[in-house]
Amino acid sequence: MTDLTLVEREIVRNGVMNAVGEVAEADEDGFFGMIKEGRAGTKALRELPQPLLDAVTGDFNTPDDYQDPADESMEGYLRAALAVVDARTPQLRDEFARVVLDTCRAVADAAKGTSPREEAVLARIAAVLG
Repeated sequence: MTDLTLVEREIVRNGVMNAVGEVAEADEDGFFGMIKEGRAGTKALRELPQPLLDAVTGDFNTPDDYQDPADESMEGYLRAALAVVDARTPQLRDEFARVVLDTCRAVADAAKGTSPREEAVLARIAAVLG
């Protein structure tokens, strides 16, 4: 397995965080809902394979040569993350996709269940992850 570069780590982290963040943003349960969702997301992300967990939780200093994807939507960030995983750790692709979707589902369900708005975001995430 090849170690991810700092730029690749940033791409993976941004993909995951944009997906999780979009689910959390779709929720209307306020401050305490946000806390519950944060806890649920943190717990679920621990299931990522170690090299990808390191990318998501490691150094938060953005490398100078990092560039946002051309498509700066949540889907664009998530596609960019998948491209890195596919290129550098293809054996972890299915597990990465499963954990990211499971994490997003856990966040959606953390505060008073999953709302229709959260379901819509989850469907978009699932479509990207395949």
